[in-house]
Amino acid sequence: MRAQTIQIVWHEKKPIYSVDFSNVGLLATGGADSLVTLWKPTKHEDGLPSVEHYTSLSYHTSPTVNIVRFSPNGKYLASGGDGGELLLWHQAQGPAFGEDEGEGPPWKIFKVLRGHSKEGDVFDVAWAPDSDYLVSASVDNTCIVWSIEKDKPIQVLSDHKHYVQGVAWDPRGKYVATQSSDRTCRIYNSFMPPKKKPSSAVKLACQSVIAKFDEVDPLLAGDDDPLSEVKAIKHFLFQDDQNKAFFRRLAWSPDGSFLVTPAGQFVSKGAILPAAFVFGRKRMATPALHLPTLTSVVAVRFCPRLFRASMDNETGFKLPYKLVFAMATLDTVLVYDTDSKQPLGLVAGLHPSTTPLTDLTWSDDGSFLAVSSEDGYCSIITFDVEGGELGEPMPQAQQAELEAKWLAVNTRHRCKDSGNCEGKVKKSDGQVQLLTNSEEKNAAVNDSQGKESAPRKRLTLVPVSDDPASEGPKRRITLSPLHDDGAECKKSEKPVLIPGSEPAESETNALVVAKKPRVTLNPVQGSQPVLVVGGGGPRKEKQRIALAPVPSGGAGAHADSGP
Repeated sequence: MRAQTIQIVWHEKKPIYSVDFSNVGLLATGGADSLVTLWKPTKHEDGLPSVEHYTSLSYHTSPTVNIVRFSPNGKYLASGGDGGELLLWHQAQGPAFGEDEGEGPPWKIFKVLRGHSKEGDVFDVAWAPDSDYLVSASVDNTCIVWSIEKDKPIQVLSDHKHYVQGVAWDPRGKYVATQSSDRTCRIYNSFMPPKKKPSSAVKLACQSVIAKFDEVDPLLAGDDDPLSEVKAIKHFLFQDDQNKAFFRRLAWSPDGSFLVTPAGQFVSKGAILPAAFVFGRKRMATPALHLPTLTSVVAVRFCPRLFRASMDNETGFKLPYKLVFAMATLDTVLVYDTDSKQPLGLVAGLHPSTTPLTDLTWSDDGSFLAVSSEDGYCSIITFDVEGGELGEPMPQAQQAELEAKWLAVNTRHRCKDSGNCEGKVKKSDGQVQLLTNSEEKNAAVNDSQGKESAPRKRLTLVPVSDDPASEGPKRRITLSPLHDDGAECKKSEKPVLIPGSEPAESETNALVVAKKPRVTLNPVQGSQPVLVVGGGGPRKEKQRIALAPVPSGGAGAHADSGP
């Protein structure tokens, strides 16, 4: 790991508030000179980084650009500034970045999104996984969900009571998390509409509010009853608006398993210490882990690259891989992974403590970690990923297959084609792609051509013979009451379906319904009961079978007591 502050004029030596890497390695920065600047980072043989100016984008009328974020598909760049400004940029037609030695195709203004108030500085934005939607957080206490296609806001979230300083969209597309200086973190459930309904739009509904949790202070707990509920204290999980950091940029893990929130605090021996909290996807009410720091946590970002899980797991997170993430406090950068409670690395002293850090970002391959600061400079930390500095990297093909499965299990994720992404993962020439429902059906039809289908067994039904001597398994006998005059009760009869053996050729496709045969008890001469057997066909003369009582001596004591 090598770290260096790049000594160039980034934004006229004015504060830099945001950095972000695209999926092709282009670095975007935004600062207090109203410009969005793009850079090309490189790593020398000694591991030290350097950057080269690519282009500058000027369309903001506000003096400050607070946030820059590339879309997941790399086609768009969102930048938010003071006065509620929110701009979308896209790359003009031409060769992609890195395909030639020239400047490449220029980035141009695409859309201007208007919805926040003039006093509502935009502090953070987050893209939906499909890059069709965007959510922005502002100091006007609201978040706005935007449709890129419709070019207008489709929903305003006004639940927070103070500045909204951070927002993150779940990579699986199900949740949106927001964090505010009102000391709460809100989890919204997003409902992604199917592509076949273009008139509908994504909708967010608040699912839970994370604010406090019960904790027993060891200084107040007694010896006799250390876990007394009376001595449990409700603590705020997050710092108030006196926090020196402008931003609270929380982040989801690439697989959506975890949410890490900055600007946290916890109580230890009566002292309140800053921290970041890790929440599990299935249990968002209480943090699964807290990561203590010396100063307030400003931003969190996960490394897009996956690594193989180690045998010694201290955190209790049972994952088939290892995730790496970085946290920026006011003056320090810490690198953690999901297998250890201790940081993998710590970088401090890159920037003066009087000018806090503001943002950080990972390159797509995990080899660069860029950090911005209010002193007007950016630092870049380099890692030898293939050399195992962060762990054993997972092969790219295997990671692509996992990412496809994460999208497949999410029933609300939308594909560019019609229908939901609920199909299967397909491998072709080393490429991994997700089949939609229609594509999966077509593939199944193509695979079935030229193959002989296995013979199917057919179950048919045949009528029951009226002959009492017919085979037992084909008959059903029930008892029905009679009137005093011996006539049968008038009762609605439901047909009974009785399976038979091999039918005749003419009955192969026929479904035959047989009426219930009746067995009744009729009085006869004297007090001797008679068993009456009736078939389901035309009414015949009843056959009477006398039932003789069995003597007390046993069933075989009366040898000639037959019918």
